[in-house]
Amino acid sequence: MNKKPYALQLAAKQRLRREYGDISEHVLRRIHDASAASRGQTIAGMIARLESRLETVVYRLNLAPSIKSARQLIKHRKIKVNGEIVTAPSYELKIGDEVEIQDRMADVLQLGSLQVKRDVPAYFEVITPERKGKYVSVPNVEDIPYSENVEPNLVIEFYAR
Repeated sequence: MNKKPYALQLAAKQRLRREYGDISEHVLRRIHDASAASRGQTIAGMIARLESRLETVVYRLNLAPSIKSARQLIKHRKIKVNGEIVTAPSYELKIGDEVEIQDRMADVLQLGSLQVKRDVPAYFEVITPERKGKYVSVPNVEDIPYSENVEPNLVIEFYAR
């Protein structure tokens, strides 16, 4: 049975939401609308905004085993951006921003069995192993290590209705 376009688009949107820690519909809509209003491709803008969120960066740099645990670390004041504690998981990093975990938390996470080693994407630079990283460039859709088959173009079509 062939799925209708709406069903395919909805499923793609739900996969994208799950990929970024079950972000709310409201947040994803806001990110899409801001990307659509800016110059350039909507898909590239939306993915760049999602990947520059602090919770995603902490996860991609292997400072946390999941995006949800990254969110918790941020809320509990364990993550610094450019030397300042940031408590908003939705904080958008700019090119050149450095993210680090407090020393005591890094030691705890290294000892924990939940720490999974993932490859750090090319748009990040690891400065000190497992303690600090830098956001060096805006990612392309192809560069992002999604765990599922995520199709951002279907998400854009969903919101374009």
